[in-house]
Amino acid sequence: MVWVCSIGASTLEAKKAFKIDANVFEGFLGRNFILNKNFSLISGLEVMRVKGNYTSVIGQHQYLLNEYLNIPISISYSKKSSEKISLFGGFGFYSSFLLKSKNEDFFNESVSVSKNLGATFGIQSNLGLKFIINKSSYVNLAFKAKTDVYDSFKNNVQEYVITDFYSLQLGFGFIL
Repeated sequence: MVWVCSIGASTLEAKKAFKIDANVFEGFLGRNFILNKNFSLISGLEVMRVKGNYTSVIGQHQYLLNEYLNIPISISYSKKSSEKISLFGGFGFYSSFLLKSKNEDFFNESVSVSKNLGATFGIQSNLGLKFIINKSSYVNLAFKAKTDVYDSFKNNVQEYVITDFYSLQLGFGFIL
């Protein structure tokens, strides 16, 4: 079992509307399937929140919060550098479903919420260190990068794409 939390930044693009820098927070709970001594397959569920501010075309300050449910799958390579430390790197794919988009207009004191907007698909990679606590548990610290490469949104809704995503990950794993 693997639990990972990430904090980072990305570029969020609302197609044909705006492009902003955004803060990203993620939580992942999944399973590490060991394939052999060095390779493993990792998959699970991930919840992601993307928050940003922007100024509308008429000069009003807006706040945007998007909430996603992601299903990532990646292959990871790990190599021991000492008895208690391993270096690892991974590459994979994900599907991401935009559960809710909330847009607040501070000037007009209005809030608009849209739900179940559509999906994006992308690639991700990570590189980090695994610190072995004992035979059945470990802590990892990693750098993660990802980007959406394809989107599939419902008709007549705003399409959001995440690019230039970079985060710092802190994780805990244990062997069942």
